[in-house]
Amino acid sequence: EEKKILWQLDQEQISSEVKNHLETFKDMQKTSSLLQQAKYKFLAGVPPQQKKLLVAGISSARHPHGSYLLDTLQSLFQASSEAELNCIVVLVCLSDSDPEWLNQTVTNISDGFKAHVEARRLLVVQGHISGSPLLGGLNNSNHSPPCKTPSYSRQKADYALLMNFAISVSRHSLMLEDNVHCTPKFISTIYLTLLAWKERPWVILEFSILSLSGKVFHTSDLSRLTFLLLLFHGDTPTHLLLSEFRLLLAQNIPIRFSNSVFHHVSNYSVLEDVCFPVEGRDLQ
Repeated sequence: EEKKILWQLDQEQISSEVKNHLETFKDMQKTSSLLQQAKYKFLAGVPPQQKKLLVAGISSARHPHGSYLLDTLQSLFQASSEAELNCIVVLVCLSDSDPEWLNQTVTNISDGFKAHVEARRLLVVQGHISGSPLLGGLNNSNHSPPCKTPSYSRQKADYALLMNFAISVSRHSLMLEDNVHCTPKFISTIYLTLLAWKERPWVILEFSILSLSGKVFHTSDLSRLTFLLLLFHGDTPTHLLLSEFRLLLAQNIPIRFSNSVFHHVSNYSVLEDVCFPVEGRDLQ
């Protein structure tokens, strides 16, 4: 009940802020991207030669209780057939600048998923934002220690970098956290749904009850979404901005499918995640 009240208060706040910023948001869409100055470093793999149907985007940083990124990647690849994997590219955007953590993480991914890296199915990058007045002092290369305080500013900048890169590699984008379990044939589930909705208007298709993971976008909409994420660069919760984004683009109700194909890993507890302690499930 307390979470619902907090969500309602946050929803009222963000709705008010969106109204105040709507004209600015519209103007921003007419100008060049906020992320035109974004720089990326390739840590493992290279982009596919042609655009794929779907990019599975994962933003990952250090966590105080350990990382589930490798478990997430293992689950994703084990849940997918060879034919399904030919339709996607998995994009991991590492958002922490600690060199020891970065080197170890990249080594673990390169060693554990070598075949997928060589097949251009798995790409690991690090992004850096500069030159945007809306970001103030926030810079991905200078993060504070992981999860010292809840920081939706950091999370939104991380996902903005991820989505900005995803635009160039696929026609649709799947948002994933770095602590999820994927059910078998989830790619086919998404593929068949995209076919069924091909001629119908939609902004976000939701394949999970989780607040972030399982949301699918048109990559043609991602530049506008990154605008919104960076426009509200304070500590407005990320998942609330996603809800407001679909409203801004005239999808008035969530399109959420009953069979969730993504879940948090079995030994993961939202209460243990001091980064974003309120955001385990979508409370809509």
